[in-house]
Amino acid sequence: EKAFNVWLLSEKKFDRIASRGKLYRYFVYVNDEASIKSFINLAMRERDINNIITIVQTITKFESYYGQDCIVYNYIQNIVLNYQGNLEIAYSVILNLRNIILNSTAELLKLCKHKYIKLLMFMRRQNFSENINKYINEIISSIQDISSTPQD
Repeated sequence: EKAFNVWLLSEKKFDRIASRGKLYRYFVYVNDEASIKSFINLAMRERDINNIITIVQTITKFESYYGQDCIVYNYIQNIVLNYQGNLEIAYSVILNLRNIILNSTAELLKLCKHKYIKLLMFMRRQNFSENINKYINEIISSIQDISSTPQD
C-alpha cells in the first residue's frame, strides 16, 4: 500500500494524473471489503475532475459494495456537494444510489431513507435534465413505497 501511494505522488512536478485515471479503471474488478475501502480512501484524495468522473463511473460497475454501502454513499454525497452541475457525475451518482438502495436490507433502508431522499432532492434542485429528474423522482417514490410497505 505504501509503495502504491508513493507511486501516485507527483515527482519533480510531474503529476501522474493520466496514469491514475487508467489505474482507477482496473478497480472494476474489486471483489472484497478491504479493496472497496482502499479504493474509496484513494478516491477521496483525488482532485482531477476527469479522474473523479472515472472513479464514480467505476463504482457504478461494481456488482456489490460488500457491506461498504455507507462509505460509498458518503463518498458520492461528498462528490455531489463538491462537483455540482456535472452531468456525468450526476448520472453516475444516481446509478450508485440505485445500487445502494436495491442492495439495502429493509432495516437499513428504513434507517437511511431520509438521507437518500435529501441527497436526491438536492440533486433534483440542480435541474440537470428532465431525464435525470425523472430517474430521481422514480427512486424517491420507490424508497417511499419500499419503506412504507408493512413487513410480515
